[in-house]
Amino acid sequence: MKLVLAFVLGSLVLTGVAHADPQRPQRPMRQALLERFDRDHDGRLDPRERRAAVRQLRKLAKQLARHDRGKARMHAIVGRYDLNGDGDLGPGEVPPAVAKRLRRLDRNGDGWVDESELRR
Repeated sequence: MKLVLAFVLGSLVLTGVAHADPQRPQRPMRQALLERFDRDHDGRLDPRERRAAVRQLRKLAKQLARHDRGKARMHAIVGRYDLNGDGDLGPGEVPPAVAKRLRRLDRNGDGWVDESELRR
């Protein structure tokens, strides 16, 4: 996902989004960028529209990076405390202070934090 965003950002910054040529069909990504960021609907992104697109895409990239870091952190916690190696954290596998913090993740109230609860 990060690679795709880097590619999109690079193509916007380095090449810009070319104007729409009626003889040549638009590629899906280019068309999506034009639909989203072409404010004056002239079929191309001018410098101001490109800057706005880059800002929006960088913001999205930061949000995705934060999400990835949070996900990695939760998996590190499970890996650290999962004594029986089943991928779930249950009573007796974590110290009481950690259990208290993880209790909010136990959506179904069974006392175990499983993979499906971590994905949420």
